[in-house]
Amino acid sequence: MGAKFGLDFRKTYQTELESLADMVEDGLVALDDRSLEVLPKGEPLLRVMAMAFDQTLNPSVQAHASTV
Repeated sequence: MGAKFGLDFRKTYQTELESLADMVEDGLVALDDRSLEVLPKGEPLLRVMAMAFDQTLNPSVQAHASTV
């Protein structure tokens, strides 16, 4: 996907991928240089994993203009 869109996936989503570290350690997610795979054991938590990439849920990303 990175090559298709011209981005370095690991660099672009570094913070999000780091937030999945516990899930990787628990065997819920497999992560390597080329892919992120939700393992069968992690399927019930797929939405939780996806939330790490949801900018509307990330407080550090400004989704709307700040008030004056």
